[in-house]
Amino acid sequence: MTELETQERRHANSLVLKTDCPHCDKIFAEVTRFSLPQKDGTTRTFIKGKCGHTIVQHGAKRVDYSQHSSLDNRKPYPYQVEGMQFAEDSGFKTGLFDDMGLGKTIQALCPIVYHEELRPCAIFCKAGLITQWSLEVIRWCNSDMEKITILPQVIFSGKDEIIGLPVTIFSLDVLRNFSIEDFEAAGFQYIIIDECQHIKNPESQRTHQVRRMCKNVPHVVGLSGTPIKNRPSEYFTILNLLNPERFPSMWSFQSKYLEMYYTGYGNKERGLRNPKRFKKDTEDFIIRRLRNDVMPELPKVDRKMFYVDLEKRAAREYEKESRAFNAYYEKLEREGEENSQEATTNLLARLARLRHICGRSKSIDCYEFVTEFMMTTDRKLTVFVHHQDVGGSLMANLTAWCKKMSFDPPLSIIGGMDSEKRQDVIDRFKEPGKNRILIASTLASGEGLNLQYQCCDCIILERQWNPANEEQVEARFTRPDSVNMGGYVSSTYMLAGGTIDEWLTELVEKKRAMFQQVMDSKETRWQDSSLQADLISIVVQKNREKWAL
Repeated sequence: MTELETQERRHANSLVLKTDCPHCDKIFAEVTRFSLPQKDGTTRTFIKGKCGHTIVQHGAKRVDYSQHSSLDNRKPYPYQVEGMQFAEDSGFKTGLFDDMGLGKTIQALCPIVYHEELRPCAIFCKAGLITQWSLEVIRWCNSDMEKITILPQVIFSGKDEIIGLPVTIFSLDVLRNFSIEDFEAAGFQYIIIDECQHIKNPESQRTHQVRRMCKNVPHVVGLSGTPIKNRPSEYFTILNLLNPERFPSMWSFQSKYLEMYYTGYGNKERGLRNPKRFKKDTEDFIIRRLRNDVMPELPKVDRKMFYVDLEKRAAREYEKESRAFNAYYEKLEREGEENSQEATTNLLARLARLRHICGRSKSIDCYEFVTEFMMTTDRKLTVFVHHQDVGGSLMANLTAWCKKMSFDPPLSIIGGMDSEKRQDVIDRFKEPGKNRILIASTLASGEGLNLQYQCCDCIILERQWNPANEEQVEARFTRPDSVNMGGYVSSTYMLAGGTIDEWLTELVEKKRAMFQQVMDSKETRWQDSSLQADLISIVVQKNREKWAL
């Protein structure tokens, strides 16, 4: 074994799904591949490795999904048919990374009806989305009993018997309750990983468990509209699960695809070294379409910045906290500790307090905005908040106002709400003319909600560090069958002028554009420092300028 091969094995340790060549003791590294159609409609793919051996992959039979109907008589869109056939061609080892709102769930589920080799199927998702997934399974997989002879079933707990069920839905949080032996005894042939960005950390216990469960399953599909939220290395985990031969270890991924630099404390990634090469190396098992490309008639997001002033009490509190922030930072500067990990953690906690002050103050302006909206339109409105007390205050004020004005009370979705209660809120919000206000946690509502049938107006009351989280909630409205097809979804960002709100907005918009470039494999360079570190510097500088004046 050569020195290079020894080094590769050393880095492909237990946290990575190692793939050895079945014909020798070397790690299989792909060199070339080609596919040949077979008489039975399937394909065979021949993959040659550096060791000189060849692995043969058998592709699934091509199905015409265009005539498939759901229980409510809906058919897949042409681009969704294309996505399902792409998954077939890849042997259902696929990343479906379409833009948010394009129906990745449908593309993952419909093949179960036609491909017996995909049953039994396991679905991994967040706990709050179990009910949503169960409804979609019944809607799309039980539509034609001539094609599937077993009624799809789901379970909601990690303690139930799973052997014999054609479809089983697991919460990501209960996977640790299953031994690998019990999971493998069920004989799963197909795993769907919903919102696969939740397993981006290769060191986490959740990621380890998902990897172990996927190891001997022949078909795995990862779903996400935002597989990268912060940095390109987050892509590795799902790439390794789908194609361990080509992406055997984090070390080889970094050395081949990422541009790294040394900070004095350790290596940090600057960005993709060659986005065009990366796209070429993944185009046979990763598919991503943008809304404008496949459904230009979908509503566009019209983002509007709505600036307000801090109320007097909040302004005094904000001023006091800002001075304490700068005093602490200047003390760190004098001691040469401003870049230490402990200092960064404390500074971010102080920034969070500034954001919280802004959020509490803006809830008053939001109340006035919502009441005016209710009196001047007949539409529904969703308000997204971050802090529980901000949402609670807004909820209390609007509940009292709705009672006085004889409107239905506002609805609420908060973190930790079980899937049945969450679904009940969604169903009530769908009813025409009733419950026109929904107050929802941004982080709890960014995935799995379908609000396109009843609403095309939203308020982002508190900004998120990461623009992907905000795009997730906006995508709840820009979906097929929206009430405003061909029009716009009005997304109002409420900002406190002259505060961290305004400065964070400038940074977030730059980061939003940068992420889109990287995800779509356009040439770009990532900023060396994180958004939080940039914001710390801006807050310090803006405060100094203000007090100097």
